[in-house]
Amino acid sequence: MDPGTDQPKDHRPKFTKIDNQTFDPFDWDLSFLLGTAYAPRSWQPVLRGHAVTGDIIAPIRNLGETKREATRQDVADVAEALVNIRTYFMPQRAKQKF
Repeated sequence: MDPGTDQPKDHRPKFTKIDNQTFDPFDWDLSFLLGTAYAPRSWQPVLRGHAVTGDIIAPIRNLGETKREATRQDVADVAEALVNIRTYFMPQRAKQKF
């Protein structure tokens, strides 16, 4: 069972642990943002901020703005952003036929 799909609040991004307090995001943030280019119209309200979405992607973007080790708080903030992004896209995904 993937916690990202069944229990989104339990999901954590896969950063490399440096020690008990810091993590190496290993360009995870950059890879995530590059992946949004595959559906630019869908991602535009999330990437640029919107009345509905606010700036839910900010923790991911902030992680990439200054290359540094990520703290436990950064990991928690990114995880919360992922839940918010998932929540935003779920109504659209529910309409898709696979």
